[in-house]
Amino acid sequence: ETIFDLESDRIRNLSFDEKMVESERQVVASERRTSVDNSNLGILDEQLSATAFTAHPYQWPVVGWMVDIQNWTMEDLQRHFQIGYSPANATMVVVGDVTLDEIVKLSQKYIEPIPSRGLPPKVTTREPEQLGERRVTVRKFAQLPIEMMGYHAPESANPDYYPLQVLKTVLF
Repeated sequence: ETIFDLESDRIRNLSFDEKMVESERQVVASERRTSVDNSNLGILDEQLSATAFTAHPYQWPVVGWMVDIQNWTMEDLQRHFQIGYSPANATMVVVGDVTLDEIVKLSQKYIEPIPSRGLPPKVTTREPEQLGERRVTVRKFAQLPIEMMGYHAPESANPDYYPLQVLKTVLF
């Protein structure tokens, strides 16, 4: 019940305190430095996505580019929160010694009363057809060379998506 209470409070009453935002900016920047900038595999993976996608938002790193992190405004964060943080745009995964009835009751008590702001706008951008190979080389100190390849795959609604996920698991 504590988790439901905390999550419902976060979704409904997120605080946008200037000092907290600056502190979190440093946390996110540090996370980026650790997982991307100081990781040969991380920087290569980021550059692969940035090269593979020319129009679709998949080209942007999840944690953001460092320049974005450094330049967030309070208005940017509030707009992002309004667009993305709503029960209508949430997925809940509950694991543990609980029953479905308990989860439904807790959801009705804590989540259902939160006003929904609807879903964020759909991404309608379609990646243009790729007319040739795209290649990126990252030159950085590494003990061993790393090669990474990527291929555009169908969206999750395509009937080929899940068989390709199984194939990927078998191959790797």
